[in-house]
Amino acid sequence: MTMAVRTSCWLAALAVLGVSTPVAQAQFVPGNFNYLFANTSGTPITTPQTISAVGGFLSFRVYLVQTGGSPSMDTVGLAGLGVRLTYPGGIVRIPSTSPINMTENKGDQVNNVGFDFVTRSGVTSGDTNTATTAALTENAVGNPIVFPSDLGDSMRVLIGTFRVQATTNGTATITLTDPFAGNDNILGNGTPVDSFITQGQTMQVQVGSVPEPGTLALGGMAVAGLAAIRRRRR
Repeated sequence: MTMAVRTSCWLAALAVLGVSTPVAQAQFVPGNFNYLFANTSGTPITTPQTISAVGGFLSFRVYLVQTGGSPSMDTVGLAGLGVRLTYPGGIVRIPSTSPINMTENKGDQVNNVGFDFVTRSGVTSGDTNTATTAALTENAVGNPIVFPSDLGDSMRVLIGTFRVQATTNGTATITLTDPFAGNDNILGNGTPVDSFITQGQTMQVQVGSVPEPGTLALGGMAVAGLAAIRRRRR
């Protein structure tokens, strides 16, 4: 099912359920929404994250946050939601990326359970190290609306919890963008908000230990000492 067809189906479902879709009444500008990285307790992530060794895992949440405009998601909720994660292949991976997996929670991409129609996708199938992107979209077709207060939040709705696995030492940057062309993020009154989302939020993941500044200083002193000894011998 294409994104355009799915969007039409969601809006039609809202109409059948008696939910109006006054798109023209929405008052938004670009930047009224953004994506947010958070830890599994919901606290925003503002510093680089670490996976201590190859094979280790890091779990985190991604939210859609409203920063302005009206109507608010607190009052009208969300009927559709989605995000795409892009990351460097060969350093980290999301093990369960696959072309299409609907209505199931895969351990490495767990959706907000308030949404009852879920699609996940990646550029490659199976558990490969070469995938560089994974998307998650979800819709409240039968629910029909999901509110921030459902999980005790305000002005933000959980998209899902993701888990990345380290495949080699290095630094990976994970970037958040809109998942597909078309309307994936839709308020409960039928208003699409994809064009008002600030995209490109990033989170750095360091795989392997990072030397402490003191360790680096000691290493530099040792190198300098060896150089002095060599000079004396000459």
